[in-house]
Amino acid sequence: MDWNSSNNIAGTEKMGAIEDLCEMLKRLENGERLAIILLEFLSDEKLSNVLTATLASLKREVDSYGCVRLTQAERHAYELVKRLGIATFEDLKVLADRFASFKYRSHASAIMNSLVDKGLIGRIKIGREIAYATPKEAVMWALKVLGKLPRECNPKDIADLTGLPLVKVIEVLEELV
Repeated sequence: MDWNSSNNIAGTEKMGAIEDLCEMLKRLENGERLAIILLEFLSDEKLSNVLTATLASLKREVDSYGCVRLTQAERHAYELVKRLGIATFEDLKVLADRFASFKYRSHASAIMNSLVDKGLIGRIKIGREIAYATPKEAVMWALKVLGKLPRECNPKDIADLTGLPLVKVIEVLEELV
């Protein structure tokens, strides 16, 4: 974390952050488990650096969440996915009258992958075809592929399978429980 730009987190001065973290871990249901994981990472300098980089990346992801700009084609494709739940390339052809890009699989794929990169939809496989799904549908698909229940799964595995941001996967999993 860059303390120069963020030395006050929710009213916590950096000198009191350790005590606040200890108190927060004590109050959380899974606080003991989190503390053990943190200790494992912090006991090794290389792992500590990995943890710091990962947490910084996650913070940037969370901070940028919701600040997404869409082109007209992306907006219409996103609305179609939201309406259908899961959209295949065949489904996307209905947008070809308005946006020529959707006539061509490679162009449509670029638009849809942009929506995946922006964290708005997930990428799934139906048979041998790639399809695009709402976050909820994508997470449910991944759970089925992994053969896991929401409380049993590793959210990172789902994020890797679907292309969804980890934050979004966790949000959906909490909704499903």
